[in-house]
Amino acid sequence: MTTSRELPLDLADLECFVDLQQMQMTSEDHVGPDRVMELLATLSDIIGFMPSSSALDIRSIDKETLGTAYLHYISEGADYYVTHRDRNAKQHKAFGVIVRSRGPMIFSFIDIVDLIKAGAEIDLDWQPKPLSLVKPRT
Repeated sequence: MTTSRELPLDLADLECFVDLQQMQMTSEDHVGPDRVMELLATLSDIIGFMPSSSALDIRSIDKETLGTAYLHYISEGADYYVTHRDRNAKQHKAFGVIVRSRGPMIFSFIDIVDLIKAGAEIDLDWQPKPLSLVKPRT
């Protein structure tokens, strides 16, 4: 018997962080609808808990001051680690680190909607961890 779990964020807000088409393909490929709802609920919890980007002092940012990488997006040639989210309902930007296979970490605001439209996928297996533990893919 399965139980439904209420999402802390509404689906429209969650859709700005997660490509629902990716979730549908995940459901069809190997996990099923109950697992997809569990993943969405977990992501919703993480996104709801993430600190606000409005509290950032971007003049003094480094891996230690940013703290935790809550979300991870994968695209060809780069990884995006989200540490803060914009709490404005009209904007879907986040702050985090862009890590390319070569080169330094880039601290930047990230437009999540544009990132997803460009083909990046959220890492469904990602568990929040200190940004200091994030390493470039090889």
